[in-house]
Amino acid sequence: GLTSATFRKRADGSSHRLDIRHLFLFIGADPNSDWLEGCVATDPQGFVETGGGVLPLETNVPGVFAIGDVRKGSTKRVAAA
Repeated sequence: GLTSATFRKRADGSSHRLDIRHLFLFIGADPNSDWLEGCVATDPQGFVETGGGVLPLETNVPGVFAIGDVRKGSTKRVAAA
């Protein structure tokens, strides 16, 4: 199981170790989808629009799918998974 984690500050490269047994990740508040600009439809915040194709997770580009927190309208919590 998990016993520790090492955290590094990007600004100065310093790091410290912390003894932990549990970890909860919060992701999805801000989509990392800039690289998709011009490829698939996104909303003004950058979340990928799905459901416009034949299948529920399909984008506006046939055969291209989006899953998880990057989708418009998805619950932005890992716990929802």
